[in-house]
Amino acid sequence: MVSRGFKQTEVGEIPEDWAVGSLGTLARLTMGRTPARNTPAYWGAGHPWLSIADLHGRYVGTSKEQITGLAAALMEPVPSGTLVMSFKLSIGRVAITTHELYTNEAICHIRDPLPDRDYLFYALQRTDFELYGKQAVKGYTLNSESLRSIQVPVPPLPEQKRIAKILSDTDALINSLNALIAKKQMVKQATMDDLLTGRRRLAGFDTGAGFQQTDIGDIPVDWRVSEVSELGQIIRRQMDPRTHPQEWFQLHGIPEFDNGKSPLTLRGSEIGSSKVRFEPGDVLFSKLNPRIPRVWVPRAGSVNNICSPEFLVLRPSPSLHSQYVSAWFTGGIFFRLVLDAVSGTTGSHQRLDSHSFGRLPVALPPHVEQQAIAKVLSDMDEDIEVLIQRRDKTIKVKQALMDELLTGRTRV
Repeated sequence: MVSRGFKQTEVGEIPEDWAVGSLGTLARLTMGRTPARNTPAYWGAGHPWLSIADLHGRYVGTSKEQITGLAAALMEPVPSGTLVMSFKLSIGRVAITTHELYTNEAICHIRDPLPDRDYLFYALQRTDFELYGKQAVKGYTLNSESLRSIQVPVPPLPEQKRIAKILSDTDALINSLNALIAKKQMVKQATMDDLLTGRRRLAGFDTGAGFQQTDIGDIPVDWRVSEVSELGQIIRRQMDPRTHPQEWFQLHGIPEFDNGKSPLTLRGSEIGSSKVRFEPGDVLFSKLNPRIPRVWVPRAGSVNNICSPEFLVLRPSPSLHSQYVSAWFTGGIFFRLVLDAVSGTTGSHQRLDSHSFGRLPVALPPHVEQQAIAKVLSDMDEDIEVLIQRRDKTIKVKQALMDELLTGRTRV
C-alpha cells in the first residue's frame, strides 16, 4: 500500500512531485586511469593523483601519490568542485575536489550534474550499491554500465538545495565538534606529559627541592621510580566461566574496549574460553598490538569482572592510586618504553609479555599528589567524553535527517 501523496519507484516510495533519474542521464561520467608504473617519467611531483585511499572526507585536494605533467597530458583533468566517487571494491566513497587533479580508474568523476551537486553528494551516500554491483574477490564492484544505471531520487531543485543546506550545516557542526575534541585531547596529552614528569607541579606540591636524574629522565627529588612489578600484583591466573554456567559475568575484551569501553554482560555458558578474573580498581593493559594504547580501569561496583587474556592485569597496592597508574600507562614515556619492549613482527602481531611489562619503569609522586594528578586528568577526560557523546548524538541525528529528507518523508 503506497502512502498518500507518494508513488512507488525504483528507489522506493517518494513524493509524487519528485522524479527518479539514472546517474548516467543526470551527469556526464568519466573515469581516471593509472599511468604505466614502469615509466618513471610519469611519476613524481606535479599533479595530485587520487586513489580510493585518498577519499576520507567531504573534500579532497591532496593525494599520497602525484603524477608528472607528462602523465597528466594523457588524461582528462578533473576540475575543482567536481563530485567524485569510488566504484570498485570500496564503493560509494564520495568527495568534492578542491583543486584540479587526476584519479585512478576506480574513481568516477560526476561532471555537470543536473541535480544540485551538494544534494547529489548526500543522495549517493544513501544508495544501496549492492543492487547494482557484482561480487568480486575483495568486495563489490561496479562497471561503467552499472554505474550509469544507478537510480537517484530527484526533488524539485529548490528543495534539493534546502536538503543539502540542512545536511551541510549538520556536517559543519560534526566537524567543529571533532576539531574541539582533537584540540582538548592535545591539551590533555600535553598536560599529562607535564604532570607525569613533574615538570609542572600542582599547587601545594612543589617542594622547591629540584630534580633528580633517573633512567627515565629528570623527576622531582621527592618522587621515586619503581618497576611495574613493584607496584602490586600482576594477575595471571585464568578461570573458565563455563564452570559457572548460570552466573552472570562482566566481560571486558579488546572489542568491548574499542566499543566505548562497554563490557558485555553474559552468562558463563555463553563465554567460550578461559578469562582472567579481576577486581574493581585493577588496571587492565592490552598486550596485543601496543601501538594502539588500551588502558582500562573498569568502574567500581560491578561483580564477576573478567577480561580477555589479551589484557595484562595489575592490582596496585593500597599506597598507589589506580587512576594515576592508568594515566602513566597512557603517557608518552611509557608508550615509548612499551614499543621498545614488544616482541613479534609488526602491527597486530606484536605483543608485550608479562615479564617485560613487569620490568617497565613508573615515576611515582607521593600518594596524595598521585590522587591530585589523577583528578585533573579525569576531569579533562570527562569534558572530552561530553563532547564525544554530543558528537556521536549529532551523527545519529544527521543519519535520521538523511533518512527523512532524502526519501521525502519530511519536506523542506
